[in-house]
Amino acid sequence: MPIKVRCPGCKKVLNAPDKARGKVLKCPKCETRIKVPSGSGEGSSGQSRERSSSQKQRPQKQKRRSSSKSSTKRKRPQSTGNILANLDLSRIEAKGVRICPRCHAEVEDQELFDCEECGADLETGGLGVLERKRKSIKGADPKLYYKGTIKDAWQFYKSNKKLTVITCVSLTLTTTIQCALLYLVLLCVGFPPKLIITITAFVCGMVPYGWIWVLSLQIINNSLSNKKKMHKVNFDFFLSSSMGLKFWLWIIVFPIPFYFISLGLYIWFNYVGYPVIGMSMGFLALAMAFMLAPITGAHLTMPVTFRAWLVNNQLKIFFKKPGPLIYWFAVLLMTTLPALAGFAYVGIVHGKEVKETLYNTYENTLIAAAETYKKPKLGEPDKRMIERIGKEALPLDSSKLIIPAVVSLSSVFWIALVAVFNMRTAGRYVSMFQKELDLITMTKDVVYVRQEVDEFGNKSQVKNVYMLMLVHVLAFSALAILKGPFVVYLLLGLSTSLLWFPVAGLWKVFEKAGLSGQAALFPPLAAIYWARIAEESDAKGLLLLVPVVNIYFGFKMCIAVAERFYKPKGYGVALAILFPVMICVLGSDESARLKKKKE
Repeated sequence: MPIKVRCPGCKKVLNAPDKARGKVLKCPKCETRIKVPSGSGEGSSGQSRERSSSQKQRPQKQKRRSSSKSSTKRKRPQSTGNILANLDLSRIEAKGVRICPRCHAEVEDQELFDCEECGADLETGGLGVLERKRKSIKGADPKLYYKGTIKDAWQFYKSNKKLTVITCVSLTLTTTIQCALLYLVLLCVGFPPKLIITITAFVCGMVPYGWIWVLSLQIINNSLSNKKKMHKVNFDFFLSSSMGLKFWLWIIVFPIPFYFISLGLYIWFNYVGYPVIGMSMGFLALAMAFMLAPITGAHLTMPVTFRAWLVNNQLKIFFKKPGPLIYWFAVLLMTTLPALAGFAYVGIVHGKEVKETLYNTYENTLIAAAETYKKPKLGEPDKRMIERIGKEALPLDSSKLIIPAVVSLSSVFWIALVAVFNMRTAGRYVSMFQKELDLITMTKDVVYVRQEVDEFGNKSQVKNVYMLMLVHVLAFSALAILKGPFVVYLLLGLSTSLLWFPVAGLWKVFEKAGLSGQAALFPPLAAIYWARIAEESDAKGLLLLVPVVNIYFGFKMCIAVAERFYKPKGYGVALAILFPVMICVLGSDESARLKKKKE
């Protein structure tokens, strides 16, 4: 029985003889190769179903009106589909051509075992060798990560240029301010201004690391949702500074086993007589710790984050499929190589000059202060001043700091420039292998209600604090212009203006508690409000203004305030010790909500 087949080239339906089953024929019109089905019912059953369905939908024919018309009706011409019925198969069969039994694609290479298009076995039509190997791999195929990571990260980078601009500006600016403040410390003699400027420089110095931490977690979370573009991401100075502390805590605590391993390897190879190999092995051990950063970021984006600090858990995941993480770390090194080269250049070429210049700057500051130093009537004199009375100033050339500063800031700018790209590569790893990372994605829901107004029904007016900070900077700028020296007064104004940020943080905390934020500007009223949040009496709040006594009540109330904001006791201890920083963190924390008072 002839088999109807359709030519894929000219779309013409042809009738192939029954002997042509399982063979390849050529269309007589367009000479396209046609694969004739080999099954006995494969072609005929399909055609019969089509004919039966078409007959059901075909309307009934009208009765013939007369027998005379039926006699004059024309006969239908014979179908041209029987054109292959009388052909010689030996002539029309395409010998030596292999056709994939699954996708019917032509295979040119006669030595292949698997189809290049669908991966099927060319003999049986089942799974080929590569397909069976892919099926045996649990989870995502690492080759897919190698193949599409660079392209995906580049497309994400182009779609989120604003994030790159924010990262470049924030990292470069805060690093510049930190370096300027540290240089200002060398120009100060007294302990109080040194302490204030050092704390301010420390807060600014934590911002770049904290912003990298915050942004990387947001990009990983975005990658888990398979989104190509980020929503609006706001830069928060104090949130970034607090997260910078967390970044360095992870740097110190998490790789502790690798620190011991690298130190042991260095000591052993140094003892044997190969210190270079020992140093290389030590760096390799530390590099393995940083290869686990994408896994850490994945756990930190989850509701339960304790597994981000478990080294053994992450090492198990690493050794299951080490290739993708090694590839990610290699991309990270290649993209940040210019910045690493810049820092190495500054340390090797200009390190000695920078150290000498900074030392001479501090010595000249002490020598200048010794000229006006007077011995106190009570107490011991300052030995630093007495030793430098009558000494001449050391030679100082501050221009030697220009090139190292420019190269270092350029290196920081380059790291910020490629940061979003590298974060996306880590996010793609988490997105592809999330089933193997053992993530805890569920936790108990807690519903909070935000208080938008204070006890008097006023909306947040914390912007007034920032206006006062601006006036503060303008006042010091005027002093710098009128009195001088310009640089000293300007840097002093910028550094001391940052003390307004704790006031703004305290203002926000009061508003979260439903109190007036303006109390943060008046210390006695602020102490009373702080005691009320801690559920203590107003009299105990005033004791916070009494020296020595305020240490005990300060720790007690800070712990109580932390617990009222659903924070652990350790948070309260940190709040008491690092109050200027932690009060800003607590005020800017959107998730911090106040418990109801005890009945």
